[in-house]
Amino acid sequence: MLFHTCCSSAYEEEKPIGIALKKILRIEMLGVLKVITSDEAVIHFGKKKNGLLLAYLAIHSGQQIYRDDLIDLFWPNVRPDSGKNSLRQCLSNLKHELKSFSVPAGLIILADRKHISLNFDYVETDLHELLSYLAESSAMPPSVELNELCIKISKLYSGQLLKGCEEGWVIAEREKIKREVQLVQLRTNLYDASDSRQTEKNSNSPRGSGLLSSAFSIPEVYLPIFGREQELDTGSHLLLSGKGRLLTLHGIGGSGKTRLAIEIGKRVSRELGLPLVWVSLDDYSHWEDIYAGISFAIDDQNIRQQDTKEHVIQLLRTTPCVLVLDNMEHLLGAKQQVDGSAVVSQIIQQTQDVTIITTSRKLMNCGGEQVLTVKPLAVRSLNSAPHETQLSHPAVQLFEARAMKVSPHFELQSQLSDVVELVQKLEGIPLAIELMAAQIRVLSVKQMLDNLGNRLDAVISTRKDLPARHRTLRSVLEYGYSLLTSTLQNVLCKLATFHDGWSLNAAAEICNLDSQEMLELISELEQHSLVFMEKSGKRIRYRMLDTVAQFAREQPESGSQMNQQHALWCLQFVEHHSFGLYGTLSAGNLEELRVESRNINAAINWALRSNSQLAIKLCDYMWHFWSVTGAYSEGHQYLTSCFESKDVKDDALSGRLYLATGVMEQGLGRADRAMECYMSAYTIFKQLDDTSALAEVHNHIGRLAWERGEYKNAHEAYNNALEIWERNDNAVGKSQAYNNLGLVAWHLGNLDDAESYFHQSFEFKRNTDDWQSTAISLNNLALVAHDRGKFLASKILLTDAYKLVKEHKLAIEWHILCNLGRAECSLGNHSSACDHHLAALAARSKMGDRINLTYSLECIVLLLHSIGANEHAAKILGGCDTFRTQLKVPSPPSLSKELNVIRENYRNQENMNAYLQIGGLLPVEAIVEHASEALRSVLKQFQ
Repeated sequence: MLFHTCCSSAYEEEKPIGIALKKILRIEMLGVLKVITSDEAVIHFGKKKNGLLLAYLAIHSGQQIYRDDLIDLFWPNVRPDSGKNSLRQCLSNLKHELKSFSVPAGLIILADRKHISLNFDYVETDLHELLSYLAESSAMPPSVELNELCIKISKLYSGQLLKGCEEGWVIAEREKIKREVQLVQLRTNLYDASDSRQTEKNSNSPRGSGLLSSAFSIPEVYLPIFGREQELDTGSHLLLSGKGRLLTLHGIGGSGKTRLAIEIGKRVSRELGLPLVWVSLDDYSHWEDIYAGISFAIDDQNIRQQDTKEHVIQLLRTTPCVLVLDNMEHLLGAKQQVDGSAVVSQIIQQTQDVTIITTSRKLMNCGGEQVLTVKPLAVRSLNSAPHETQLSHPAVQLFEARAMKVSPHFELQSQLSDVVELVQKLEGIPLAIELMAAQIRVLSVKQMLDNLGNRLDAVISTRKDLPARHRTLRSVLEYGYSLLTSTLQNVLCKLATFHDGWSLNAAAEICNLDSQEMLELISELEQHSLVFMEKSGKRIRYRMLDTVAQFAREQPESGSQMNQQHALWCLQFVEHHSFGLYGTLSAGNLEELRVESRNINAAINWALRSNSQLAIKLCDYMWHFWSVTGAYSEGHQYLTSCFESKDVKDDALSGRLYLATGVMEQGLGRADRAMECYMSAYTIFKQLDDTSALAEVHNHIGRLAWERGEYKNAHEAYNNALEIWERNDNAVGKSQAYNNLGLVAWHLGNLDDAESYFHQSFEFKRNTDDWQSTAISLNNLALVAHDRGKFLASKILLTDAYKLVKEHKLAIEWHILCNLGRAECSLGNHSSACDHHLAALAARSKMGDRINLTYSLECIVLLLHSIGANEHAAKILGGCDTFRTQLKVPSPPSLSKELNVIRENYRNQENMNAYLQIGGLLPVEAIVEHASEALRSVLKQFQ
C-alpha cells in the first residue's frame, strides 16, 4: 500500500492534535470501484449510488461541491425538495457504511448546508496518482525516462474508470483520462517492434489490451439540428464541388459549429463513399498532438514509427477519409510558435483523397481554406414576427426540444411570448438556449427571464459530459478571451463601450489609432469570431454580440476612463450631426443620429451617473432628434434627469432645456404641462433679451394651440414669431412662420390664404438646399389642391415632394406617403393607396407620434369606406374618435367633414355602430394592427 497503516481507534470525529496526518482510506477507481481502509479491509456498498457519490467526490478532490449540483446530477428528474431528501439520505447511508468499518466518516466527509467534499488529508486515490504521472509526462520529450514513466502509467491504468458505470459524467471523465493516457503512449517508442522483450514485459499495458487503440467516435447527438439548412447545403457544396478539400466552420463559441460539422461530415462522407473520422482536439495542448489524435481516431494498431508526422501522412495516403478536426482554435495563432494550420496544410498538400473539416473560433488563414461562418440564430426581429413564424423559428424549436428532454410535459404555446423574449435576450446563441432550456425542470420560462440580469452567470449547466468551457456563457467567453493577445484584449474592451455597433472612424478615435491600424485589429477580432461586419447599402459598420460586450466590460482593462472617452466621442458626433436649436434637419443627419442612437443613449445614461454636465450637453443637442422621431418618453426621461441633477447653472441652457421639455410634454399629449415649460423658457429668454429664442418659443406655443384647435391663439403666436424673425432677417424663421400660418388658414378652411402663405414659404426655400422644408411646402400646397378637388395636381405635387424625400433621405417620408395615399384614393387608385398607407402606417407607429398616427388612420378610414370595407373602417374610426378625445386635438377640417358623413352613416346602422363602439375600446396598438391587416387583405383582392 502507498499509505501508512494506523489504528483507526486513534481517530475521532475531530482531527487529532499532535499526530502526523495519515491516510485512512484509499479509493481505487481505475477498474471496478474499490474502497480500502487503512487495515486493508475492502468496503462493499449496499447501494450503488452510495459508492458513486463517494467516487464523484473523490474525482473532484479538493473541491467543494454544491449540494444543488449533486442533486441535479444524481436525481435529475425529481422535485427539488425530494432531491434534497435523497441526497441527505444517501449521504447518511454512506457515512453509516464507512463507520461500520471503523472509518471516522465525519473526518473523511466534510459537509455544510451548501457544500460537500472529501478531506484529502486522509484520503488517497489511484486516479490522482495517475493524473500526477500524466502531468509529469506532459513536460517530457520522448526519452528513456518517458518510457519508464509510461510503464508506471500502464501498470496503474489497469482498467477503464469506474468500469460498469455508464452515467454521463462517468463516461465524460473516462474518455478524458483515456485520451491523456493514449497521448503519452504515442509519444514514446515503448512498443517498438525491434524490442520484443520490452513488448512482452509490458503485455499488460493499455496498448496490449487494446484500450489505447479505441476509435474516437463521433459525438452523440441528442437533438436534431435546427435552422442550419442553408449552412448545411453551402458547406456540403463547397467540399463536393471540387473547389477545395478544406472547410473551416468559423464562429463564436456556442454557435453550433460542432453540431453542424457532424451533419456536413455525414453528408460529405456519404456522397464521397469515404469513412468519417472524428478528432476532438479539446484536450490537446500542442500542434504536434494533432497527429496523435488522427492516428488514434483511425484506430491504428501498428504504430512502429518514431516520427509520428510521417507515419500519419502515410496512414492518410492509404486511408482516404473525411477528417473532422473539432475545436482547433487553441492550436492556432500567436501563442503557438508553429500552429495547427501547418499540420492541416501539410495533410492537404501531401494527400490526394482526404477531405478536412475544421471547427474553430479563429481562422487558420492557410492556402485552400474555404470558410463558412456559423452565426447565432437570427432573432433580432422575432418579437414582431407573426405567431406561426415564432412557433416555427429554429431558436424557439431548439428551446422546446431541449426543454422536453428534461420535462416531457413542457407546453410551448402558453409561454411562447416569454420564450421568444428569452431567446432574443440570449441573442440566438444555440448553446445558451440549450443551457437555459435545460433549467425548465426547476424554473419557469418567466423565472428564467427574471434571473437573466447577468446572462453570463445565469446561463449554466450541470451536465458533466460538457467541456468545462461550455458549461456557462462566462466560461465560453473566458476561453475565447484567453486566446487573444494582450493587444487584442485591450482593443476588445475599448470597443465594448459601443452599443449596437460602430464605424471604423469611431473605433479608431476611441482606440487612438489610425484607420489602417484599427482595420487590421478589427479584422483579427473578426477572425476570432468576436466582431462581425454589417453592410447596409454603402454603410459599413462593425458590432459584437451584447453578450460579448457585457463580458468585455467586466474585464480589468475596461473602466470609467473608456466610458468617458466614449461619451466624449458621442458629444463630438452629435455636435457635428445635430441641426441646432433653430435650424432644420440637414440631409442625412437624421439617419446618422438614428444609427448611433443606442450609443448616444448609453453615453447619456453613463454621464447622468458620472458626469452630469456632459449628459446635459448631449441632451441639449439631442432633443430635436427625439422630437422628430417621436421618442418623447425617452427624451422627457433624460431631460427630467438633467434638471434633477441640479447642474444646469447656465440661464440660456436652462431656457433651452425648458423648451425641449415642453416639446416632449406636448408630444406625450400633456398640453398644460407643455405650456408651463414654454412659459418658463419664455421668462428666461425675456430676461436674457434673446429674441431668436423668444421667436422659437412663440413658434412652439403656436403649434400647441394649433393642435388643440385654438386657431386664433395659434395665429397670434405664429405672428409674434414672424415679427421677430423679420426684424432679425432670419429667412429660415420667416419661411417656417409663413408655413405655420398657412396651416392655420387651411384648418379654418381659408384655402386662398393658406395657398398664399404656403407660396410665400416656398419662395424662401426654393433657392436653398433646405430640401426638407421645400418638400413640406410642396406637401402643404398639395393639401390645398386636394381640398379644391384638384386630385391629380395634388398627386403631382406630392410626387415631386416624394422625389426630394428619397433623393435626400429626408425625415418626412411617412407624411408624404400618407397624403399620397389619400390623393390616390380620391383618384380611385385603391391598390396604390393601400401600398402608400401601409408604408406610412408602419413608419408612424414606430415613431410614437399619436397625433400624426391618428391622422394616418383617419385617411385609411376614408380609403376602406370608399371600397366598401365598412366593418374595418368603422372599427378604426371608433378608435380614432377615442384617440382624438384623449389628445384633445381635432381632425383637420377638410378631413373632419368627410369623416362626419361616414360616422353618421355608421351610427344609423345598428351593426356598424357596434363596430364603432368596439373600436373605441381598443388600444392604439390593436387599431394599428387591425388597420394593417385590413390594408393587406384589400391588396390581396386587387392582386
